[in-house]
Amino acid sequence: MSATPFSWFPPYNRVKLVLDEEAIEKIIKERFKRMDMITILENYELRQSQEPVTTEMVDSSTYDILFIWVENKLNKKVIVQVIGNVRNEPDGSVEIGEPVEVEAKDNHCISLKKEDILPYMGAKIRAEETPTEGTITIIAIGKR
Repeated sequence: MSATPFSWFPPYNRVKLVLDEEAIEKIIKERFKRMDMITILENYELRQSQEPVTTEMVDSSTYDILFIWVENKLNKKVIVQVIGNVRNEPDGSVEIGEPVEVEAKDNHCISLKKEDILPYMGAKIRAEETPTEGTITIIAIGKR
């Protein structure tokens, strides 16, 4: 009787992996232990429309991957434009990628490729309609 390699192993779709909450938390911590989260706009009460608001810039030179996390708790959608600069200031920055609409009471993650990252990164936000309640928070997440 000759057996093919791994003929004794059940097909992948029949293998179930059961993890408890502690194991899942350990995996998440291990996966993200080399990530930094920098809040660049915190609980901002945007009460204007059309005129963009610029976040602080974050030094992104030590990161391979950068994400911009948007928590829109406003009652209106916002448009977020990622910006980058060679200096630590929003003046003179350039737009990176396309603007992203984030609906009211929603979160969104903008992923940037390494080739898109400039030494300093930030974001501009604006609302087409004036929000009357809520706040917006933007966090830069960098992976070393």
